Amino acid sequence: MKLPENRSPSREEVEWARKFLGLGQCATLSEIKRAFHNLAKRYHPDKCTEEKEKCEEKMRELNKAYEIILLFLAGYRYCFDAKTAQEEQWDQWKQRFFEDFII
Repeated sequence: MKLPENRSPSREEVEWARKFLGLGQCATLSEIKRAFHNLAKRYHPDKCTEEKEKCEEKMRELNKAYEIILLFLAGYRYCFDAKTAQEEQWDQWKQRFFEDFII
């Protein structure tokens, strides 16, 4: 099943795809690819030890989930200038170390 390229996936589709791939709330592109490849090894019909029809269905779902995540990521604008990168790193650092800070 292909999603139209001119349509962004819905929040529900992204959430389903994230869970299907076994991803947390945040993931790097490398983690997304790794999750896809690990599941592909498990469900590919040529390597699957379960019922062939079940594996083929899981592989279709896996491909759909991966496509949804990639379409979701394609909608983001990436900034490569030093100022933006530095601000984003600071925001991530604050979130990681100061969100639960109690005064």
